[in-house]
Amino acid sequence: ILTCDWSSDVCSSDLPACFLSTGCSRMFIMPGSRPDMPKPARSTVTSAPLERICAVVGDRGILTDAADIEPYVVDWRGLFRGATPAVVRPASTAEVATVVKICAETRTPIVPQGGNTGMCGAATPSPAGNEIVLCLGRMNRIREIDTLNNTITADEIGRAHV
Repeated sequence: ILTCDWSSDVCSSDLPACFLSTGCSRMFIMPGSRPDMPKPARSTVTSAPLERICAVVGDRGILTDAADIEPYVVDWRGLFRGATPAVVRPASTAEVATVVKICAETRTPIVPQGGNTGMCGAATPSPAGNEIVLCLGRMNRIREIDTLNNTITADEIGRAHV
């Protein structure tokens, strides 16, 4: 597996220690991650997909004000800082699916974020500001408690305490 350091666009075949210890979600093979493959052009997020996304998640489901976005562009340790034009906060799996479909159609990059508690900065958007953050924090409901099988069916839950 090859990795690409998103913050500096330096690609290598060496896995950083954080990838090995945390199973970082930024491990991938894609155009631009190997020296013999051209790097894809950086896309920018336009207002068209954001308007479509807002129609899906509503005003409560999208943050665009810099003060509101701030907690989502810095990892919890303060080691990684990024930028984003919007934080999308869907309230259901159907909304997540629709948002992902819109982003795929418009080639809008997504940075998924649960509780933003990872150790390798994978939930922090690029400093280039060309990705949206897809935060699952609103999906915090417990759907079912099955005492017979000792299981709980829940949404993403992020930082909720069960």
